[in-house]
Amino acid sequence: MTVVFQPAGGSAPDATIAANQKVFIDVTAGTMTAAQTNAQGLLVTPAPGNKPIELDDIRSYQVVISGIAIIGTPLASAGAKATVSAGKLILQPHIAIKVSGVTAPLTCSLTIGMTTTSVKPSTGGWITSNDRSSGVVTISSATKVLKLKGSMDPSVTLTYPDTITRGDNVKFTINPPTGAVDFKVTEWSYIASHTNPGKPAAVTATIKRPTAEASTTFHQFWEGLMCASGGLTARFVCGASLRSMGAGSVSAEVTASDPIAQAEDITVEARDWETTLVENAEAPLVKAIAAAHDTGLHKWAFTNRLVTAKAIAAGPNKGLTFAESATLTFTSSPFINSLLTDAASTFSMAQGKAYLTIPAGVNVSIPKKFYTKNASGDITLTDKAGFLAHFSITGPFEFTAEAVSQAELLAGTRRHEFNHPNEKSHKGNALKALRALEPKVFIETQVGFPTAPVNLTALFNTRVDAVNAAGPVHTIVDESATESAGALKFVAGDEIPAINADASGSLTGTVWNPTANRELT
Repeated sequence: MTVVFQPAGGSAPDATIAANQKVFIDVTAGTMTAAQTNAQGLLVTPAPGNKPIELDDIRSYQVVISGIAIIGTPLASAGAKATVSAGKLILQPHIAIKVSGVTAPLTCSLTIGMTTTSVKPSTGGWITSNDRSSGVVTISSATKVLKLKGSMDPSVTLTYPDTITRGDNVKFTINPPTGAVDFKVTEWSYIASHTNPGKPAAVTATIKRPTAEASTTFHQFWEGLMCASGGLTARFVCGASLRSMGAGSVSAEVTASDPIAQAEDITVEARDWETTLVENAEAPLVKAIAAAHDTGLHKWAFTNRLVTAKAIAAGPNKGLTFAESATLTFTSSPFINSLLTDAASTFSMAQGKAYLTIPAGVNVSIPKKFYTKNASGDITLTDKAGFLAHFSITGPFEFTAEAVSQAELLAGTRRHEFNHPNEKSHKGNALKALRALEPKVFIETQVGFPTAPVNLTALFNTRVDAVNAAGPVHTIVDESATESAGALKFVAGDEIPAINADASGSLTGTVWNPTANRELT
């Protein structure tokens, strides 16, 4: 007679042999007799005889069965009712768990008290045990969520900093459900998405954490440097608690389902980077004045140009590259010629006058009593006879317009170089280009992907060179168009006013070069 454990509701394929069990059975109705089962589950008399015991199939039996020695002789009323069918004594197991929701073989971990064993459901979905140890009874799987039938899905939360800035090392922690059984993370993944400045569309990448990576923390958190926004997903499983204490029997049904996903949208903020701007005060330019550009100068130059790239080796942004640091300084240095700022210099004293240029070799100033001038400095003789007599002119003659005054020329040169009210100056062009193309802001937001790498040094240098190129240009920089295009754009037909012009660009006179005795060009 073979003794088997078969759960209520189960069928013959769900039965398991009750091997090596201690047994008391009322072979004679009402009287309990000691017996045992051998390794094949055959019901035999105690050692040393171990003779097979025959049973009738015309009545039921009271049976007490245990994997350990039974102290004393139990009463028949203490036994469980069992019947014989097809040569088998069928007993209900002490622990019977029906697993539903799966068709393929599933490996589970069954914990009874202090012992955990690896088990697989029968073809009917049953997991059974006659272990009568006291303590918890739990069931779990490394690949499926197991929960009591009809109960809610377990839920988790992900915690991380409220604000994440590019370059931060961030820990994404998963918090298991309260009282979770064998909680495990089965997958960490991150879909990074980023649009680089000047590019028409976002680039994406899916980063999956290797399951063998940091096995001691895999089920707790995922950590790494962050440079791109995206979607973080953690998938997890956990088991079911079927008994919290005691040694009572367990009969339960659990359902198995795929790992549950917890997803979060992650925003990575840009760092507050800005190119350093040094604006020096006006300084003297010491040189002879032989051309208009000698009256003033605006130096526009950069120093400390360096960007350091960082390739992320681990974490949700693994494989991405960003600018870990960048340095850059632009310096604006305006200069005005000391011969112009000195109102008593020969050059300054030569301004504000009209000059007789023919007859050749004369090149002398014309007394103001002989002419009037208009807004452009052009003169009209009001006493021609006096003029001719004053210079003893008997033949052809020519004269210049009146040169701008020293004060007007000084103001015009300053406007031209650095202080035009509408930034129509060399400095204004430089500042417009810097604001529109801001190299450090531009490079801060550049992120390289495996499918779309970026050369941060080349990009940075190109941007810096474009800003630097605006310094000497006389056509007005179009700031808005430059920002949109990511390259220098200009306002067609609009120029920096000349040194001898007013703020609107209208000429106010010529400039005289006393060294060469001719108009300055």
